[in-house]
Formats: sequence, C-alpha cells, structure tokens
Amino acid sequence: MKIPLHEPCRLALLLLASCLMGACSENDSKAPQPPASPSPAVQDSAAKPDAPVIMAYAWSGEPRRFNNIVPLVWIDKNTEKDPSALAARTLAQSEGHRAMSCREMHRNIGSDPDDVCRDAQGNPTSYRSIWWDHGVEKVRARFDAFFKGFKEAGGQVDVFALDYEQGVTNWHLRNDPAHFAAIQNDPRFPEVAKILGFDDLVGTVAKYQGSQNYLKWNALMNERRAADLNRAVYEPIRKYFPNVKFSNYGDFHSSPKIEVPEINNHKAYLFGTGTHVGTHQSSELYGRGGQINTRKLDGENIYEATPFNMFRYEMNRMRSMAASSTVPIQPWVAFKTFNESPFKDSDYYQESLFHIGLTGANDFLLWNPRLWSKKQKPEDWGNEETDRLASDLLHQLDGLVGVPNRKTLTTSFIPWNSDYVLSGMNAGERSIWRFTPKLAAGDVASKCVVSLEPATFEVGKSRIVIPGGRVIAPEPALSSAGVWVEAPANAVPAVEVLP
Repeated sequence: MKIPLHEPCRLALLLLASCLMGACSENDSKAPQPPASPSPAVQDSAAKPDAPVIMAYAWSGEPRRFNNIVPLVWIDKNTEKDPSALAARTLAQSEGHRAMSCREMHRNIGSDPDDVCRDAQGNPTSYRSIWWDHGVEKVRARFDAFFKGFKEAGGQVDVFALDYEQGVTNWHLRNDPAHFAAIQNDPRFPEVAKILGFDDLVGTVAKYQGSQNYLKWNALMNERRAADLNRAVYEPIRKYFPNVKFSNYGDFHSSPKIEVPEINNHKAYLFGTGTHVGTHQSSELYGRGGQINTRKLDGENIYEATPFNMFRYEMNRMRSMAASSTVPIQPWVAFKTFNESPFKDSDYYQESLFHIGLTGANDFLLWNPRLWSKKQKPEDWGNEETDRLASDLLHQLDGLVGVPNRKTLTTSFIPWNSDYVLSGMNAGERSIWRFTPKLAAGDVASKCVVSLEPATFEVGKSRIVIPGGRVIAPEPALSSAGVWVEAPANAVPAVEVLP
C-alpha cells in the first residue's frame, strides 16, 4: 500500500523544543507551528494503486520478501543449460519487474584467444587486443541460444542488469608499456590513431602523468567496449524481448556541464560524453572516495571522506548523469553496512537514496551480497535488516513521487563547500523536495527549520525558502538528517546569503 502522509506533530514538537533551547534562528519571533492536514494532492498520492513504481533489483535476497525489492534471477553455468528452469523463476516474479543477470556467459568477450594483438606480419602475440570480433560473435551466439530457449519455455524479462567491469583502458592494462606497444604495433591500429588524434600510446598513455591523452584513450576504449557489449549481449536479448530495460555497471554519461571527477580525481568528463549499454546508464553510488579525499575540490580545503562530503559528492555524480544525457539512469547503491562506505553508521545513507530518487533514478540496483566464505563475517555483508531498510526507503519515496510522469527539478552542480543539498521532483500536481543539511555529530535536520509553512531553512550562511512549501513528515521516520517538503508544482526555491 502507498504510504500516506500523516500530520507532522512529531516534527513540530522537535522544532518547538529546539527553539526553546535556542537552536533555531534568533530572528524567529515564535516557534514554527504545525501545518494543516495533508493537501488533496498528497491524499491522492496515497490512494494510488498498490503496485510500486520505484523499485530496487537486488544482487541477493528472498523473492517477494519486501515490497520494493526484487532479487535478480541469475544465469550461471548450470542454468545456462536449462533455460526452462529460469523461465519458471522469472514467471514467479511480479509482472513488469522480472529481472535477470548473468555470471559467466559474457565474461570472455574481451579475452578470446583469437582476439590477441598481431605483429607487423600478422602473427598473433601474447597480448590481449582492443579488437574483440571473435569474442563478440561467440558471446552473441551464447546469448541468442539461451534467450531463444528461454522465450520458447515461456520466460519473461523486463530488466537485465549486466556487471561487466573489464576493458582496455590504461587502468585495465595497468599502464604496461609492453602491452601498449603491442597494440600500437598492430596493423589495425592506424585507424584507431586517426580517431584518437595521436599514435604514441607508450609515451602518452602508458605514462599518463603530464598528458591528457590517457583520458582520450579511456573515453574511446569505453565507447568501443559499450558498442561490443551492445552487439554481444543487449541485442540478442532485445531480439526476443524488445522492451527490456538494460544497463551495464560503470557505463554512464558525463560532461563539463557538471565537472565531477571520478573517485581518484581523474577528469574523465573532459573528453567524450561517456557511454551507456542498452537502454540505461549506470554508475555505482556507494559513497567511496578513493583519492578525491586527498584533493582540494573547492580549491581551498582537502575533501575529507566525511559522511556528508561523500553524500554531496555522490549527489553531484548523480546530477552529472542527469544533466549530461536524457538516457534514463539505473544507479547501483550498496547495503547500508558496507564497510568501504562512510555511510555505514550515518543517516546520510538514507538521504542518499532519497536524493538519488529525486534526481531521476529510473530504477535502483541494490548490491547486497551475502557472505560466501567461512572466513567472512555475516555483519560485513547484506542481510534481511539492511534489505528491509532499503525497501522502506524506496517505499516512502514511492509514496511521495511514485508516478510514471515524475520529473527531476535538480540537475545543477552543488558547490563543494555547500552546507546543504536540496533536491526536488515534480510528481503530478505538486513538487516534493528533500532538504539535507551538513550536521555536527548528534544534530538533527529539524534544527535548521525556521518555518514549517512556507518551508524555510537556515544552515551556515544560507536561508532557503520554498515558496508555498510546507514541511511534511511521512511515517515511519527513517532519517533524522533531512526534511521533506511538499510544494506547488512550479515552486522555485529562493536562497538568501545571511550576513
């Protein structure tokens, strides 16, 4: 059932208490008062059909355990030989949300022994090449055969989430000069050099410091990989299921419209427009920082890996995808207790999922693997508790903006020193906003509320007003780090710099 929006009495009491303690702005002459009953627009949203619109397709999990999570059905070495068995499993999934992935069928696309580099005489070398002709055809044949049998057995697939992370960028080739020399000396390379605009791979790509040619190389190699994956994997599936939604992990669009370096501070957005495979672009938004945490993204301060900093960074990455292309987005998100993320013990995990949804995620892809080795600790991996939280977050988001014609209102860059993130979305006759401030340890976002109606916030040196907006408090309360606002569809937030 869609989540109704209840009278925000709890939040109002918190706000009143905060003001009595001096936490609210000294300019306030009185404590914020609770808004009136939910508007008809919100009540209508609660009366929508029960079928969820905003979903996560998960790496692991029990089928039909949670409303807004569908575990992927996996093709592996055994089930590839028996398409009818997987056909039965997908038919047990909800209509419109029959989701699949594969473990092995696509793995050899870039490592076929017939696709190695050639020397000047055309003899094969021991180096993997960038020309994947044989690998593409063999993988394509495997997918065509499987999905032919799968469809004949009555199987259905609505979503296919591929995870192919290999390639031939300078990182994949480990900046190996000998490997780049083998590619450079291949008789087929001159045609590639024409596209690149240079022909010295050993001197400018393998030794990437001091040259941007490695970025040009990586952009072109990612485009080639995406084209090969389209031919080998997506097109055979689309042949039998024309409406399938398809993405590959790590293929997404970017541009200088929003200058966001990747996690190790490489400016990939300078060259090309990025890539996607199938119908959707897809990047992981796990909150990991890599080497950006040693850089001064704002030109003055080291960008430390705090929960808020990494939340703001990931929201800029999401906004970059939304601003750079009209291709819909299927981002990967992790389970909350993922050890490599600063979100593990922070409500900024919940905030990240809310803002990703408001920025226009078409679907979520949830990486929630269970432990697979006796040496591992169960608490380090996904579990029913983390799945429940993810489902509850998407369920609440679905109750607020889960309509087919929803549209994000926020694709602009968030300054690296901003004290808050504000994201909004048109959903029918109204807009829904999420305000998330930078908080000190132990603080809550309600301390930044100056007025419940019109919704007004103060944080740092900024006062933010959402005209016609009113603070709302859907139940259950899933995060204390942000505040929901309902506003007219045409509301434009106003920001005032405080003295």
